[in-house]
Amino acid sequence: MTYFIDLRADSAGGNPVHDAGSVVVRTDAQRDPNPARPLAPDLIQAVQGRDVLLGTHGFHVNRNDGIDNLSHWTEWLQLGANGYFAGVLWPGDSRWVPFID
Repeated sequence: MTYFIDLRADSAGGNPVHDAGSVVVRTDAQRDPNPARPLAPDLIQAVQGRDVLLGTHGFHVNRNDGIDNLSHWTEWLQLGANGYFAGVLWPGDSRWVPFID
């Protein structure tokens, strides 16, 4: 299972979350957690005391495509016994960063 820290306010396009309390933790198995909770205890437990690699997707990627693409990185990486990969979802398909997009 891969965890995702979702910094998106919308599933496609849109803006980033307004504040840290709006960040949602998702997994490839549970894309729409109910209730949505910012700090999932299971994610905290999974990363505690480990070397964590955060990976993110590029531009023009919506939430579902980001989950689909990043969920495969765990099987491809060789992080060792203490390594842990978590994905970061951001609104790279929006126009909120016009100087880059």
